[in-house]
Parts: sequence; structure tokens; C-alpha cells
Amino acid sequence: MQGAAHDSPAGPYGVERSPGGVESGQRLKKQRGVISALGAIVIRTRLGIDSHIIGGLAPTLMFAASALGQLALGALPSRRLAATGAVVFPLGLGLVALSLYFPTLPLFLVAVSVAGAGAGLLFKSGIGWAGALAVPASRAGVLAVFFTIAYLGMGLPAILLSVIIRHTSVEATMTRFAVALSAGAVAAVRVAMRLTEQRLGSACQG
Repeated sequence: MQGAAHDSPAGPYGVERSPGGVESGQRLKKQRGVISALGAIVIRTRLGIDSHIIGGLAPTLMFAASALGQLALGALPSRRLAATGAVVFPLGLGLVALSLYFPTLPLFLVAVSVAGAGAGLLFKSGIGWAGALAVPASRAGVLAVFFTIAYLGMGLPAILLSVIIRHTSVEATMTRFAVALSAGAVAAVRVAMRLTEQRLGSACQG
């Protein structure tokens, strides 16, 4: 396996042209940033709740669901983790968008929890893939890039969301974000799976 890794064409950070793993982490952080920015807006303007405790409940549940999802299913192979996340994550985002058109607190909290669980699975599988596809000597650097890009993805979409909703409705904005993030997550998983299959094929041939 190591020999195959060294023989594979690697990018500038020692990773074999593998945007899939990094992209999965970036999608998770984007979703967390969007939900963190959106939670207070929905709870205050759509539900009429001014409590700061309730306002912080949405991102809290999202992070908790993300952690619990990883703990519950973390023993699964990266491929199965990613496949599960690629289903649960878009489902959660769809529920978040739906909760803006039919605003109730339970629906919104369930929606962000489902989205958080799916994103957590994508994040964990992304870490596994990023490490597996990296040249062994550069694995630490690859993971550092993974987390750097992921955390950038957490802040920038929240800023973008706050700008866009000045010109269009929250419902339309979140629907577009949900479609874009879901499509990107599914695409990233497919790319990572294909690269993993290519790596295994090269290792068997070697």
C-alpha cells in the first residue's frame, strides 16, 4: 500500500489529486456556518422567540448531533460513512428549507439535528479519505490543509448569507444553499469513492 502511495501522482501537499475528502469537510463547515447564522434569524423573525437560550439551541443541537453521529457510526468504513452522510445531510438541509416555509420550532430543531448528523458523518469520512489518499510522509500536512479549508468554509458562507438575505428572502436563499451544499456533498463523495477505488486497484496491481 505504501509503495502504491509513493508511486501515485501527488499534489502540492502530498495528496493524490483528491479533492473529495477535503471537500467533504468543507461542506460540513459551510453547513455549520449557515445554520449558526440562520438559527437566530429563524427563531426571532419567523417564530417570534426572543430568548437567547432558545436562539443558541439550534447550533447546539447541530453540533451535538454531529458528534453523536460520529460516535454511533464511527466504526464503519469511510465508504459507508460517506454514503450514509450523503443521504442524511441533504435530507436535513431539505427539512431546514421546509421549516422556513412552515415555521415551527420542533421542525426546525429536528431539521438542524438531522443535517448536523449527516454533516458529521461526511466530515469523519473526509478525514479518513484525506489521510488514506495522502502520501504517508505528508499525511500531517494534508490533514492540516483539510482543517484549514474546513474552517474557512465555516465562516465565509455565514457572511455570504447575511449579505444575500438583504436582497432576497430567507426562504429562497436557504433553498439555494441547501441545493448547492447537497449537490456538492454528493459530488465530493462520488469523487472520493472513485479515487479510493483507483488507489485499491493500483495497490492490487502492484
